[in-house]
Amino acid sequence: MFDLFVKTLDAEIRSAKNSGTYDVGIKTTKGQSVTFITKPQSFSFRGLTAPNETVELYAIQQDRGLSPEKMMELYNEVKDTDSTASIAVDTGNADSSDEGQGWVGSFHSNGRRRIINIETGFYVDNRDYLKVTEKVFFIQNLGNQSDKCLVARPNLGVYTEGKDSLKLKFNRGVFTRNPVSVERAMEIWRREYDLADIPFSEYYQKSCRGRHRESYVVSLY
Repeated sequence: MFDLFVKTLDAEIRSAKNSGTYDVGIKTTKGQSVTFITKPQSFSFRGLTAPNETVELYAIQQDRGLSPEKMMELYNEVKDTDSTASIAVDTGNADSSDEGQGWVGSFHSNGRRRIINIETGFYVDNRDYLKVTEKVFFIQNLGNQSDKCLVARPNLGVYTEGKDSLKLKFNRGVFTRNPVSVERAMEIWRREYDLADIPFSEYYQKSCRGRHRESYVVSLY
């Protein structure tokens, strides 16, 4: 029985290490809300390799979403910031040597490519494969000194994404070239936020997970 317990605990520790939740502490776990599912469990070891170590196992549920109210707070904080930088977007074949290298910046155009600006604002993905609702993104350009942007989604919260990645998405038409109005964006935001009120293991439409995720956090003392 003890061997089974050790194997189970070891599996949870390896899973926590793989997911980045090993020895991170509850306070560093991100989410709109983080709650305990069960009481924390504490295990002490007195072996040769860990004579004075204690492992605490927390079962938690994260609401990874970003409510419409919190989104508007974020938007109001950054809307007056000058956060525009250039990004190269394909409109066809080009003779530029940077083609296909994920290169971001200005270049000599031959009329087949053009430069657009990543403007801080709301963008929408309205491709045909989305059968339930359009997807809405908030993108904040962090300026020319950064190679990343801040991105927010109703079901995933706030994260960073590289400008190279965003370039590819612009190229593929993942979302609108220009920001949409705040009114339109927030209408979609509220719809997605409500639809995402399901477990992370479920989808409210293709590629859109729920915002409630259960996981374990392992802390070493």
